[in-house]
Amino acid sequence: MLPSMVQVPGTCYLCFIEQTQKKTMKRSRKIYLITTTAILALAWGYAVVRTLWNVDEAIGKMAGQLFPRKWAGRLTALNTLLQLFTSIVLIRSFFYHRLQVWGFSLTILLLGVYMVYIRAVLEKTYSKIPPCACITWSEKMTWSQAQRCNVGLLLLTTGALLWLNPKERRTSSRR
Repeated sequence: MLPSMVQVPGTCYLCFIEQTQKKTMKRSRKIYLITTTAILALAWGYAVVRTLWNVDEAIGKMAGQLFPRKWAGRLTALNTLLQLFTSIVLIRSFFYHRLQVWGFSLTILLLGVYMVYIRAVLEKTYSKIPPCACITWSEKMTWSQAQRCNVGLLLLTTGALLWLNPKERRTSSRR
């Protein structure tokens, strides 16, 4: 036996390696979930603060989209409330881990709706319409850049949702 190998009574060296790998995987999973939750909570929080800071500008941008102008105020308010609720759920999931399923699911739902809208704009060649503030994180983004950003966030969130412990997913969906 090599001097660097520690013999644990009742176990073999391969069992020790396997246990270490399981602990490392569990730690990596935890770091990924925490990081993803923090990124998403900050992104949604930033979108809410930005919208509330410039409410008139956000409503004006929404009025310039494909929707009827009279819906602009209500759509902006609904979008901001959904983003705020999602951000709160994600922040609370740091303390109540069962909320992670709900936070990730809400994020996937919102990003999915945004993706459908972006796709409709790109398909119908309405690309002369400036990107909506509710979809992009930066005013200088084009529709294609907004779509790539949302795809990245969607993949990140889906990966986190799938990497949640199956037991956590089951208990969260029952309540």
